[in-house]
Amino acid sequence: MHTVSSDLTTVTRTATAPVLASGGAYDAAGQADPCVVADGSALTLYYAGKDGAGKWSLGLATSTTAAPTTFSSAHQILGPALGTYDAGGLRHPVAH
Repeated sequence: MHTVSSDLTTVTRTATAPVLASGGAYDAAGQADPCVVADGSALTLYYAGKDGAGKWSLGLATSTTAAPTTFSSAHQILGPALGTYDAGGLRHPVAH
């Protein structure tokens, strides 16, 4: 769902479709922790995606509009590695 607010008090729904659809099995159970970065005329969305086993990975999606109603090209950029410190998953992406 896409919503906007001009006064940070009143929220208006502008679309009922999800802003980000699942990119694959790595985020099929949900997405969280969005971080959007403006890069020229494009926006890049970094986010956490949860798979069916409850493991979290980091995903990336892009939009070429200033006020996106959808992000596309969603794909996994970093996932948990078996037997390592991040075997339980990764969350909370931050980009500057």
